[in-house]
Amino acid sequence: MTFSDNTQLSLPTVLERIKDLATSPEDADIILLSSLTAISSILPRYSGIYGGRRHFANLFLFISANASAGKGRIDIARQLVYPVHHSLRAITDAKRAEVQADAELRGLSNQPQVPNRMLFAPANCTSTALYQSLKENDSRLFLYETEADTLSQTLKNDTSNFSDGLRKAFHHEPISYLRRTNNEYSEITVPQLSVLLAGTPQQIARLIPDVEDGLFSRFIIYRAPLNNAWLDVFAPKLAQLADNISPLQGYILELYEMFRDADRDVSFCFTTEQQQRFNQFFEQMQSEYITNYGEHIIASIRRIGVITFRIAMILTALRLAGFGRKLHIFNLACSDQDFNNALIITQCIIEHTAIIFSELPEPSASLTLKTPYQQALLEKIYNTLPDAFNQTEIRKIATDFSISERTSRRYINQLIARNKINKKAHNNYEKAQI
Repeated sequence: MTFSDNTQLSLPTVLERIKDLATSPEDADIILLSSLTAISSILPRYSGIYGGRRHFANLFLFISANASAGKGRIDIARQLVYPVHHSLRAITDAKRAEVQADAELRGLSNQPQVPNRMLFAPANCTSTALYQSLKENDSRLFLYETEADTLSQTLKNDTSNFSDGLRKAFHHEPISYLRRTNNEYSEITVPQLSVLLAGTPQQIARLIPDVEDGLFSRFIIYRAPLNNAWLDVFAPKLAQLADNISPLQGYILELYEMFRDADRDVSFCFTTEQQQRFNQFFEQMQSEYITNYGEHIIASIRRIGVITFRIAMILTALRLAGFGRKLHIFNLACSDQDFNNALIITQCIIEHTAIIFSELPEPSASLTLKTPYQQALLEKIYNTLPDAFNQTEIRKIATDFSISERTSRRYINQLIARNKINKKAHNNYEKAQI
């Protein structure tokens, strides 16, 4: 499923021009979602109230695709916001030169530390280094990595496991840490971290082991199909990529400076009618997907609600690109156009989330059958099942054996773990041929 080819989609000019760089609907989806994620990292002082809490625009995105399937196109998003990173690095270099000159003039051997300003954060760093970088950059960073395994390996190390920090940052919850130097306590009260990763389906499983892992529901996960057709590597769109990106970089840098230099904080909101439509949409989605996928998917659907709100925030901000560097409006209401755009994108996100959800194991597969009764019940359930079955049969087991639906799923997963049942696809199971 794709969203970029939806005829009702009417994006801000900057995104339409980014979309023009695509070679297929799937490619357009990838570069648009990546660009939205990158842009979400450069909108300071811009927030809205959702669920009684203040939310900034930051997004987490994982592009999942097999080797050579086009994951590298996310580099367009990195290029788009690179001038912001470059401007921050220039501030650091200038300050360091100033401090060094002053130290030499005064004959000082020890120079004061200069904040290390940046936008891009590396995935292969310690947790303290990441948190310190957030602290030195007004709580805003963009974690960008084209090989998700880099982050997976980082999170396996005790000194660099900032998985809890990622989960907290998604909701802008405070992150506290101790620096070894002087045993200094520091706190990031409102972290604003955006994350863009790319990797193979196997790399998803290494980063997010099961559907109950908190990272799964925080990420937009888009599965890119492998196109077997040869791509014309000399096509004009590819040959002129640098020339096409350059003016867009100027728009994004101006947008960043507009929000950075605003006289006061900028607020975003839905209209009353949009709020009603939003609630109706997600009430329907939650009911439908719980029925088809079970309760574990609730966290994903609810956080996709947050993500939808943030996408609408970004689309609304992008309407300001190209109209000068001074912001005069500090209360931005979402247009119906961008509200509809956000829902179109969201519908696609939900479909892709469901695909990945069906491929990851459920934590209930770890059910331990300690008693003879449980062992006997497992055999009875197996013997009751037809050779091929779906979720309807699993729910029927709960009724027939007077157990909860959650427990019935655990027994099914135990049978899968014992290789007595194969999960062929979502909602498609069959007994193994023994």
